[in-house]
Amino acid sequence: MTSLAPPLDKAFCSFPLILPEPDAGIRKGLDEVVRSRSLLNKLDIAPEIGGWPTILAYVRDGFGVGLSVKGP
Repeated sequence: MTSLAPPLDKAFCSFPLILPEPDAGIRKGLDEVVRSRSLLNKLDIAPEIGGWPTILAYVRDGFGVGLSVKGP
């Protein structure tokens, strides 16, 4: 996420995001990056929910996009 180029900021902010709860590690990292880029107030956060199966179900059902960590 930290490698997002500025032109992608607008595209990223144009999708409804289905995010883990604020205390989740991936969410803390996202919040740090978007805060440093002054994007926090521009995000369209759909639900904040816990559990990857629930997040994936919301994405699958078309409620928005989710985040994933990059694998090895």
